[in-house]
Amino acid sequence: ITTTLSPILATLLSVVVFGARLSRLECIGLGIGLISGIFFISGKGTLFDSFNLFFMLAAFLWACVTLSVRKLPLHPLVINFYSALISAVLFVPFLQSADFTIFTEGESLGMLLIIALLSTVFGTSIYYKGIEVVGITKSASFTLLVPFFAVLLSFIILGEKPEISTAIGGILAIIGIYLISLYNKKHFRFLGRFLRTLREKS
Repeated sequence: ITTTLSPILATLLSVVVFGARLSRLECIGLGIGLISGIFFISGKGTLFDSFNLFFMLAAFLWACVTLSVRKLPLHPLVINFYSALISAVLFVPFLQSADFTIFTEGESLGMLLIIALLSTVFGTSIYYKGIEVVGITKSASFTLLVPFFAVLLSFIILGEKPEISTAIGGILAIIGIYLISLYNKKHFRFLGRFLRTLREKS
Protein backbone atom coordinates (compact mmCIF):
# COMPACT_ATOMS: atom_id res chain seq x y z
CA ILE A 1 0.00 0.00 0.00
CA THR A 2 2.72 2.45 1.02
CA THR A 3 4.88 1.94 -2.07
CA THR A 4 1.86 2.10 -4.38
CA LEU A 5 0.17 5.16 -2.92
CA SER A 6 3.29 7.22 -2.09
CA PRO A 7 4.21 8.10 -5.72
CA ILE A 8 0.60 9.03 -6.46
CA LEU A 9 0.32 11.18 -3.33
CA ALA A 10 3.74 12.74 -3.96
CA THR A 11 2.69 13.69 -7.47
CA LEU A 12 -0.63 15.15 -6.30
CA LEU A 13 1.14 17.13 -3.59
CA SER A 14 3.70 18.42 -6.11
CA VAL A 15 0.82 19.67 -8.26
CA VAL A 16 -0.85 21.40 -5.30
CA VAL A 17 2.27 22.72 -3.54
CA PHE A 18 4.71 23.37 -6.41
CA GLY A 19 2.26 23.85 -9.26
CA ALA A 20 3.75 20.95 -11.23
CA ARG A 21 2.12 19.98 -14.51
CA LEU A 22 1.53 16.39 -15.55
CA SER A 23 1.53 15.03 -19.06
CA ARG A 24 -1.26 12.79 -20.27
CA LEU A 25 1.04 9.75 -20.15
CA GLU A 26 2.03 10.53 -16.56
CA CYS A 27 -1.64 10.71 -15.54
CA ILE A 28 -2.38 7.42 -17.28
CA GLY A 29 0.70 5.79 -15.75
CA LEU A 30 -0.25 6.92 -12.24
CA GLY A 31 -3.79 5.62 -12.76
CA ILE A 32 -2.42 2.23 -13.81
CA GLY A 33 -0.13 2.31 -10.78
CA LEU A 34 -3.13 2.86 -8.51
CA ILE A 35 -4.92 -0.09 -10.10
CA SER A 36 -1.82 -2.24 -9.61
CA GLY A 37 -1.92 -1.39 -5.90
CA ILE A 38 -5.52 -2.58 -5.70
CA PHE A 39 -4.43 -5.93 -7.12
CA PHE A 40 -1.54 -6.12 -4.64
CA ILE A 41 -3.78 -5.63 -1.59
CA SER A 42 -6.74 -7.70 -2.81
CA GLY A 43 -7.45 -10.54 -0.42
CA LYS A 44 -5.72 -8.73 2.44
CA GLY A 45 -8.75 -7.35 4.24
CA THR A 46 -10.93 -4.41 3.30
CA LEU A 47 -9.24 -1.32 1.89
CA PHE A 48 -10.16 0.92 4.81
CA ASP A 49 -9.57 -1.38 7.77
CA SER A 50 -7.26 -0.14 10.55
CA PHE A 51 -4.27 -2.08 9.22
CA ASN A 52 -4.47 -0.60 5.72
CA LEU A 53 -5.23 2.90 7.05
CA PHE A 54 -1.96 2.79 8.99
CA PHE A 55 -0.03 2.13 5.79
CA MET A 56 -1.99 4.83 3.95
CA LEU A 57 -0.75 7.28 6.57
CA ALA A 58 2.78 5.99 6.01
CA ALA A 59 2.34 6.59 2.25
CA PHE A 60 1.28 10.19 2.90
CA LEU A 61 4.26 10.80 5.18
CA TRP A 62 6.64 9.28 2.63
CA ALA A 63 5.13 11.57 -0.02
CA CYS A 64 5.84 14.54 2.26
CA VAL A 65 9.44 13.34 2.63
CA THR A 66 9.74 13.16 -1.16
CA LEU A 67 8.61 16.77 -1.55
CA SER A 68 10.93 17.93 1.23
CA VAL A 69 13.94 16.25 -0.36
CA ARG A 70 13.18 18.03 -3.63
CA LYS A 71 13.64 21.41 -1.94
CA LEU A 72 16.56 20.67 0.38
CA PRO A 73 19.87 22.10 -0.95
CA LEU A 74 21.86 19.14 0.38
CA HIS A 75 23.62 16.11 -1.09
CA PRO A 76 21.43 12.95 -0.96
CA LEU A 77 23.93 11.19 1.32
CA VAL A 78 23.81 14.09 3.76
CA ILE A 79 20.00 14.02 3.77
CA ASN A 80 20.05 10.27 4.32
CA PHE A 81 22.55 10.59 7.19
CA TYR A 82 20.55 13.20 9.08
CA SER A 83 17.22 11.43 8.55
CA ALA A 84 18.72 8.17 9.87
CA LEU A 85 20.34 9.99 12.80
CA ILE A 86 17.11 11.76 13.81
CA SER A 87 15.16 8.50 13.48
CA ALA A 88 17.69 6.70 15.70
CA VAL A 89 17.41 9.39 18.38
CA LEU A 90 13.60 9.26 18.33
CA PHE A 91 13.63 5.48 18.75
CA VAL A 92 16.00 5.49 21.75
CA PRO A 93 13.12 5.39 24.34
CA PHE A 94 11.81 2.20 22.74
CA LEU A 95 15.14 0.38 23.07
CA GLN A 96 14.42 -0.49 26.73
CA SER A 97 12.12 -3.29 25.64
CA ALA A 98 14.24 -4.35 22.65
CA ASP A 99 15.70 -7.83 22.32
CA PHE A 100 19.42 -7.48 21.60
CA THR A 101 20.09 -11.21 21.38
CA ILE A 102 19.61 -10.82 17.63
CA PHE A 103 23.14 -9.39 17.45
CA THR A 104 24.54 -12.72 18.64
CA GLU A 105 22.98 -14.61 15.73
CA GLY A 106 25.06 -14.57 12.57
CA GLU A 107 22.19 -14.92 10.11
CA SER A 108 20.07 -12.22 11.78
CA LEU A 109 23.04 -9.86 11.98
CA GLY A 110 23.72 -10.46 8.29
CA MET A 111 20.12 -9.57 7.42
CA LEU A 112 20.41 -6.36 9.46
CA LEU A 113 23.56 -5.40 7.58
CA ILE A 114 21.85 -6.04 4.25
CA ILE A 115 18.93 -3.82 5.29
CA ALA A 116 21.27 -1.10 6.50
CA LEU A 117 23.58 -1.08 3.47
CA LEU A 118 21.40 -2.02 0.50
CA SER A 119 18.16 -0.39 1.58
CA THR A 120 18.99 2.54 3.87
CA VAL A 121 22.39 3.61 2.50
CA PHE A 122 22.30 2.77 -1.21
CA GLY A 123 18.60 2.44 -2.03
CA THR A 124 17.36 5.53 -0.22
CA SER A 125 20.32 7.66 -1.32
CA ILE A 126 19.76 6.73 -4.96
CA TYR A 127 16.07 7.54 -4.54
CA TYR A 128 16.89 10.98 -3.12
CA LYS A 129 19.34 11.62 -5.96
CA GLY A 130 16.69 10.58 -8.46
CA ILE A 131 14.29 13.15 -7.03
CA GLU A 132 16.96 15.81 -7.58
CA VAL A 133 17.79 14.72 -11.15
CA VAL A 134 14.53 13.61 -12.79
CA GLY A 135 11.92 15.10 -10.47
CA ILE A 136 9.27 13.83 -8.10
CA THR A 137 6.87 12.03 -10.44
CA LYS A 138 9.43 10.01 -12.41
CA SER A 139 11.60 9.03 -9.43
CA ALA A 140 8.67 8.23 -7.12
CA SER A 141 7.03 6.07 -9.79
CA PHE A 142 9.77 3.46 -9.45
CA THR A 143 8.58 2.64 -5.92
CA LEU A 144 5.70 0.86 -7.68
CA LEU A 145 8.23 -1.90 -8.37
CA VAL A 146 8.93 -2.54 -4.67
CA PRO A 147 6.05 -5.00 -4.07
CA PHE A 148 6.79 -6.69 -7.41
CA PHE A 149 10.43 -7.35 -6.52
CA ALA A 150 9.46 -8.33 -2.96
CA VAL A 151 7.17 -11.03 -4.34
CA LEU A 152 9.73 -12.11 -6.95
CA LEU A 153 12.55 -12.45 -4.41
CA SER A 154 10.29 -14.22 -1.91
CA PHE A 155 9.52 -16.75 -4.65
CA ILE A 156 13.21 -17.23 -5.57
CA ILE A 157 14.67 -17.23 -2.05
CA LEU A 158 11.82 -18.46 0.17
CA GLY A 159 9.85 -20.51 -2.32
CA GLU A 160 6.60 -18.59 -1.71
CA LYS A 161 4.19 -18.85 -4.63
CA PRO A 162 2.64 -15.49 -5.63
CA GLU A 163 -1.09 -15.16 -6.15
CA ILE A 164 -2.51 -14.37 -9.59
CA SER A 165 -3.66 -10.95 -8.39
CA THR A 166 -0.09 -10.17 -7.29
CA ALA A 167 1.30 -11.12 -10.69
CA ILE A 168 -1.26 -8.90 -12.43
CA GLY A 169 -0.40 -6.06 -10.05
CA GLY A 170 3.29 -6.44 -10.88
CA ILE A 171 2.66 -6.33 -14.63
CA LEU A 172 0.48 -3.23 -14.26
CA ALA A 173 3.14 -1.55 -12.10
CA ILE A 174 5.76 -2.10 -14.83
CA ILE A 175 3.39 -0.69 -17.48
CA GLY A 176 2.69 2.35 -15.28
CA ILE A 177 6.39 3.06 -14.73
CA TYR A 178 7.08 2.66 -18.45
CA LEU A 179 4.44 5.24 -19.35
CA ILE A 180 5.62 7.70 -16.68
CA SER A 181 9.38 7.46 -17.05
CA LEU A 182 10.50 5.39 -20.03
CA TYR A 183 8.00 5.82 -22.86
CA ASN A 184 9.51 6.66 -26.24
CA LYS A 185 7.88 6.44 -29.68
CA LYS A 186 11.11 4.94 -31.03
CA HIS A 187 10.44 1.83 -28.96
CA PHE A 188 7.29 1.08 -30.95
CA ARG A 189 8.97 1.85 -34.30
CA PHE A 190 11.72 -0.61 -33.36
CA LEU A 191 9.08 -3.18 -32.34
CA GLY A 192 7.28 -2.68 -35.66
CA ARG A 193 10.48 -3.25 -37.65
CA PHE A 194 11.28 -6.31 -35.55
CA LEU A 195 7.84 -7.84 -36.18
CA ARG A 196 8.08 -7.13 -39.92
CA THR A 197 11.48 -8.83 -40.02
CA LEU A 198 10.02 -11.90 -38.32
CA ARG A 199 7.13 -12.05 -40.82
CA GLU A 200 9.51 -11.75 -43.76
CA LYS A 201 11.70 -14.58 -42.46
CA SER A 202 8.70 -16.83 -41.86
